[in-house]
Amino acid sequence: AIQGQLASAGDADRYRIQAAESGSMTVVLDVPTNNTSQNFFVLQVYDASRTQLAQYRTGQDRTVTVGVPQAGAYDIVIQAEGYNSYDGNAYKLTATLAAGGAQGYESEANESATAADADPLNLGGLTRGQLASSGDTDYYQVTVNAKGILTVELDVPTNSTTNKPYRLRLFDTNGRTQLFDNNYGTGQDSTYTLELPKAGTYFLELSSYYSSALKDDTYALKSSFSAGATGGKELEINDSKAQADPISSGVKVSGGLSGYSDKDYYRLDVGAAGVLSVLLDVPASLSASDYRYQYFSLGVYDAQDKLLGVYSTSVDKTYQFGLPAAGSYYLIVGSPYYHSSDTYSITATHSVGSTAGFESEGNDSAQAPNSLSSGVAIQGQLASAGDADRYRIQAAESGSMTVVLDVP
Repeated sequence: AIQGQLASAGDADRYRIQAAESGSMTVVLDVPTNNTSQNFFVLQVYDASRTQLAQYRTGQDRTVTVGVPQAGAYDIVIQAEGYNSYDGNAYKLTATLAAGGAQGYESEANESATAADADPLNLGGLTRGQLASSGDTDYYQVTVNAKGILTVELDVPTNSTTNKPYRLRLFDTNGRTQLFDNNYGTGQDSTYTLELPKAGTYFLELSSYYSSALKDDTYALKSSFSAGATGGKELEINDSKAQADPISSGVKVSGGLSGYSDKDYYRLDVGAAGVLSVLLDVPASLSASDYRYQYFSLGVYDAQDKLLGVYSTSVDKTYQFGLPAAGSYYLIVGSPYYHSSDTYSITATHSVGSTAGFESEGNDSAQAPNSLSSGVAIQGQLASAGDADRYRIQAAESGSMTVVLDVP
């Protein structure tokens, strides 16, 4: 520790410490005052290029930790809050360096939504920073290799429902198109679920909306990312096989069809052959009489675009499909004849097992029939008016064959 004193209200004491590598620096300021309502001292931290890394005002003892982004000289400045807030008694200052990289700490200047300026978001962990003044804006960048859900927990140093100084916004990969704004700020800890519509680099902006309520203390961002429609909601754009939303077995996902031509693609990856059960839950706005008009279609295809089945409905219904092997399967929801823009949901559940009881398209020729076993029912579907399903059974000897056709 070093002991110092501000000789006058205009005095500023500057201290320099050399960092041998990147990491963090913890600064302990032991002041002679103990006042929670009035600040007497200002603590500032600068790097070698005179970029301000942090600024804190206090009337009490204070401990702060800042990121040290690289080796070099760092300056700590102690000065009075103002001529009416000056204390000439001695203070003590202790600065401790810790190696290990500055990841998880804001690094000024991070004041533009560009790859060169924005700090990397510590995805999966904490990122700590500070809005040093009402004019300070902090930008963070996060790069994802697929569309999905970014969850951000914002931990702020205030706790107010009326004063909301912390504004969080999300910008697209171009750094200009706004995707989210937290309703003009928050004064409490908050969690946000943000949709990232495609792979790429996105930018988070944290700024002050009500400067008078801003507290010059540390905030924290805890973030995590999940690829696909893991938030239980369809992620546009998912209008093609390449853009399909990944879904998980047994997890309900909601979506909406924006128009007659809109199709929502979902991808389910399975590790073995088995039976796929899909519950299509149509909007509650459809009445019982709407069953005749078929507002929704559900089709299932394998990775080679082979059709496993397609159905049209306007009522809640569960459909089953045989999945002949491990791999990726695609579920497509569309508007067959009529259109509803209200929310639907699907729940796709895969059960490992035999697919012997299910038709496998295309079985519409003598060269590729499905095999039948004596006495074992098989489920099939005519996918269109021109579809023909062919089945073959092997007889070991002469006799008779009884065929039972159970139609819908």
